Amino acid sequence: MSFFVEEEGVINNFRYVIKIPHLLLKGRKVVIGCRGWAYRGEYRRGLHRHLDSIGNMIADYGYYWASTDYGSGGYPLRKGLKSLSLLIDLLRRKHSIEKIATSAYR
Repeated sequence: MSFFVEEEGVINNFRYVIKIPHLLLKGRKVVIGCRGWAYRGEYRRGLHRHLDSIGNMIADYGYYWASTDYGSGGYPLRKGLKSLSLLIDLLRRKHSIEKIATSAYR
């Protein structure tokens, strides 16, 4: 049984998912994962969902979880930073997030 709901969408060609805990046990704090690497630089759909098992655990503990892809394969740092920045802006505006921790995964 999950203790969160999901919101999924696209911002400027970057796909994202936000897991919103039912009970804000930890306040309005979010952990953000970024997943854009793909084998041989080929884009693969669903990379923003690659870290779902980690995100589910974090959301079950009462933190928001958000994850984005870079909009392309490979490891384009500039696109990764842009997608994180847009996602952070969305989280602050729509969910009134107070604190953010980020981590990029390859």
